Amino acid sequence: MHRNEFNSATREQTQITIVAWSNGNLVEWVDEGQAGPVGWQPITDEQAATLLAPTHAQLAAATLAKARALRPPIMSILDGMQASALTNATTILVDQQPVALSAVIEDCKQALKDLPTAVDLSAATTQQQMEYIVLLAYKAIVQAAPPEIKSAFDSLKP
Repeated sequence: MHRNEFNSATREQTQITIVAWSNGNLVEWVDEGQAGPVGWQPITDEQAATLLAPTHAQLAAATLAKARALRPPIMSILDGMQASALTNATTILVDQQPVALSAVIEDCKQALKDLPTAVDLSAATTQQQMEYIVLLAYKAIVQAAPPEIKSAFDSLKP
């Protein structure tokens, strides 16, 4: 989409292109700055796809919105597990040292909260690539989780 530029000193108008819908068809408004008729010109599906393709930022925003939508069921289960671990003062061994299970669960919850800002989608060019990167980040969190809480992540399984 281009802007209409008009030079009042020379009274010349530069080319503009505006994409719009007209009578159910995607069309392009063309003004070549020349004398003569100005009007609508149909554009090809390929041109339309290029003009309407989402930006990298839009793809990333949609992908991160999906990533955020995966968290609530997991967080809810982890909250219940954490309450139980606190009530029972449950400890597990981490690197041969006893650690409160509630603290380990809190670390997993924080990793889930941080995931949308921690994941780097800059190298991805498609939404599928971005979603794959996000799923790898979720997988890393699951792999780091102790066996006692892995069931909280079952909603991620296909």
